[in-house]
Amino acid sequence: MTTYHPDTTQTYIPQNDSSGSTGLLRKARNTARDTQAREVADEAHRQINDTATQASLRGKRFVQENPTLAMLGAIGFGIFLGVALRAR
Repeated sequence: MTTYHPDTTQTYIPQNDSSGSTGLLRKARNTARDTQAREVADEAHRQINDTATQASLRGKRFVQENPTLAMLGAIGFGIFLGVALRAR
């Protein structure tokens, strides 16, 4: 999903508006920015969550299909970690 992000840096907001609408314009613009940021963050969260779930499922499937290889990998990683920490 592609989100449209308008360029709001060039928006004209009058500095001396006696009607009081300047504050409302700023508040509306800030609310729009907050809403867009929230939507982008929500989409990123969904994508990260989906990717992590898929990786977890692939890992579980690999271990179920290759238990010996998974065990040897875990032992190898443990030996590597032990040697690396002892060298300190």
